[in-house]
Amino acid sequence: LVKQMDAVEPVHTQEAYALVVDDVPMNLLVAKGILKYTGIETDTADSGRQALSMVCNKKYDIIFMDHVMPEMDGIACLHQMKDLKNNQNQNTPVIALTANAITGIREEYIRTGFKDYLSKPIAEEEMYEILKKYLPEEKIISSGEAGLNKSTETEQKKSAETEQKKSAETEHKIFAETEQNSAAEVELKEESPDAAFRLPEGLRQVPGLDVDAGLGFCLNNEEFYLNVLREYLKGEKSRNLNEALEQGDFEQYRILAHALKSTSMNIGAKELSEEAAVSEEACKAGDFEKVRERHEELIKQYKELYTAILMAV
Repeated sequence: LVKQMDAVEPVHTQEAYALVVDDVPMNLLVAKGILKYTGIETDTADSGRQALSMVCNKKYDIIFMDHVMPEMDGIACLHQMKDLKNNQNQNTPVIALTANAITGIREEYIRTGFKDYLSKPIAEEEMYEILKKYLPEEKIISSGEAGLNKSTETEQKKSAETEQKKSAETEHKIFAETEQNSAAEVELKEESPDAAFRLPEGLRQVPGLDVDAGLGFCLNNEEFYLNVLREYLKGEKSRNLNEALEQGDFEQYRILAHALKSTSMNIGAKELSEEAAVSEEACKAGDFEKVRERHEELIKQYKELYTAILMAV
């Protein structure tokens, strides 16, 4: 079932600042896109170490921290943040980002020091609820409240219509930015300007790709979804998975499988996401023989999807 934007009451903010920490560029792109729609100015960090530096240089109203990251995971980063003397965000709510939303996980994250958690892929309505709950009240502008002249019912209606029009215009503009990634290894077909706001028809014929589900995680904005797909195609992942397996580095394999699980679900590739989840769980359980057994199927599914999307866009 595809989420409809008019069924979700967006959050509008003023002078609000957020930091998103995640080692996967596509996850940063999606989170930043959803937050930008609310008016929040968002900085991003691609590692725990970078985040530690950033919290000492700027005060944020809310921080979103991925749990599974290489070198320093989200929990370790959070604990080090608390110990930093120059940390300007000692009292800033830190929300865990996780692709492992299981029963009791919220309590576990709170126990380790997080205020709450968001499951990945991020659903905009869940993001809005977190913002309503943890942003300072003065930073939240309720729907239609900004610039509203309450003197007459007519003026209220006009102001609300103006706000709605601005929101619609903004929605088209904010996703025009494409995140740059120096590690890009693929060349994508150039689109003509008049194709900027509609998806290539071939995408709906890609096996294993549920376009409507992917759109549901991208504010049902086709341009935003297309940018997310482009990010998904940056840096073909099978080589890294192969190398990790050959080297017997199952911790690295777990991190790679975890990233593939969340990013695949974000674009609507549920079957591939579930296959990656099997390998991730096998790594966590120390069942390395199962990882080896499932590796060929994981790579096969990934390459087929990757190639089909590349041909379609």
